[in-house]
Amino acid sequence: MELPSYSCVLCTHNKEETLFHLILECPFAQECWINIGLFANLTEEPYNILNSLRIQLQTVFTQVVLRVKEEWKQSMLEWLEHIL
Repeated sequence: MELPSYSCVLCTHNKEETLFHLILECPFAQECWINIGLFANLTEEPYNILNSLRIQLQTVFTQVVLRVKEEWKQSMLEWLEHIL
């Protein structure tokens, strides 16, 4: 009986497709994290890595919210100036 391959199809390292690999270890996953400004220290325990990503994500989300708020405020001021 031949079993299907459990190797990760997203990378060329022929690593087993574990949850840890798919979320953190795979080069594709690492590039995804880096592209959204999050960085994982893979020498840490998995819980600590995910907790660090959660904290970083909250920081990024806060920055986005503040930026959107400022953009909205500016557009409302311009709109009011146009009306008045």
